[in-house]
Amino acid sequence: MENLCKEVDEKIHVNLENEEIQDIAKAVDVMVRQRFVEALHGINTEIKIDRLEFIGSMAEDTRIWVPELASCEWDLEFDYLVVIKSWPGCGDFIFVPSDEEGKMKIMYEVTDPQSVTGKYMNLNTAMKLSFMNTVLKGIRAKCERNMCTRQLSNLRTDHGCQCCTIYMKTGNLRITDVPISTGNVKQETVLFFVWSSIERSVCNPFRPIKLPNRSHDQYAEDMLQIKVDFNPVLEVNNKMIVERKADGKAVVLEENNKYFLFPYFPRLNNLDWRISTCHSELKHLKDTSKEHKLAFCVLKFIGKAFQVYGNIEYVKSYEAKCVVLNHIRGVKHQTEERIYAF
Repeated sequence: MENLCKEVDEKIHVNLENEEIQDIAKAVDVMVRQRFVEALHGINTEIKIDRLEFIGSMAEDTRIWVPELASCEWDLEFDYLVVIKSWPGCGDFIFVPSDEEGKMKIMYEVTDPQSVTGKYMNLNTAMKLSFMNTVLKGIRAKCERNMCTRQLSNLRTDHGCQCCTIYMKTGNLRITDVPISTGNVKQETVLFFVWSSIERSVCNPFRPIKLPNRSHDQYAEDMLQIKVDFNPVLEVNNKMIVERKADGKAVVLEENNKYFLFPYFPRLNNLDWRISTCHSELKHLKDTSKEHKLAFCVLKFIGKAFQVYGNIEYVKSYEAKCVVLNHIRGVKHQTEERIYAF
């Protein structure tokens, strides 16, 4: 086990101390926090954003390289929460407990002057798809204003403009979803990038030297594939949770934790939003020891190995996280008890 942990730490765990990984992370952060938000507001100023929060395995320092068949389309993944303050055409939000545990419905007050007052409607989770397409529309518009050469799809263009490409010391990052303004609706709720490396100090050890091209960019065969999940979420306010009429029950949330409502992947008439505690999960993992983070990485690696080579999903990533988080809480509780006894 000691040898396995050492191998995972040195070869499988993504090293955030690596200069090229740091450049990739900085470039993604600039793209998301500055350029995406600016492009979004260039199209629709009614979408009010409270803040952006960086979450997920790259924020936790628990990202691992995974075999090609498990990762499917990307080498690195970045997750951001876009905490929405207001949505076009919507007044105040209220949160209604769902029939399913861990879920809620969001209702908004109808504010158009032609409708009756006091009317509330469900906010459909398909708004995530609308949000993503609005972002892409804004990026396309900025690329066109910048005379971006990537609009010329019949020519080889390894870079774009100051909207869709960022240049760093060790390479450049460019988004692959918007080379031309086709007007087509994006059916996915994530964005894809490629990283063109100069240093070539980073590679997925499970892939051949020439990486399979998973992106829309036909010239990205030997580049790292990067996914960015850009999630519009609402932060739950305890005072705005209403009782469920059927049984008079309401969801009880801890006051000292932050909760967000995530839209599930858009389906017709999907009204249930998932309650997420990702903020507190991130805090626990960031504050814990390197050994606990490594334990999580080892469990994830075992799960992916069984999935790919044994065709069995032995340990899901979130199940592994729950195991480690419960252990961390147990260790913390024991430590507090010893301090109190002393």
